[in-house]
Amino acid sequence: MDQLQETLGAAPFWGFPNRYEEAMKSVHEARPVVTRANTDLGRSYRDFAKKLGLAGKQAATVQQK
Repeated sequence: MDQLQETLGAAPFWGFPNRYEEAMKSVHEARPVVTRANTDLGRSYRDFAKKLGLAGKQAATVQQK
């Protein structure tokens, strides 16, 4: 993190845990990692959304042209 802070010139806002197995399980099950309540990675994404003030809000939809 020190090297990242030095490169950016500011402290990182958030760090996600490196949980490859959790991420791959979500991919293989076609289930968003954020919905996996009992995982470190899912919990980190939810906490990140709370920090941004997005907890409980519906995702933006893409408009078709």
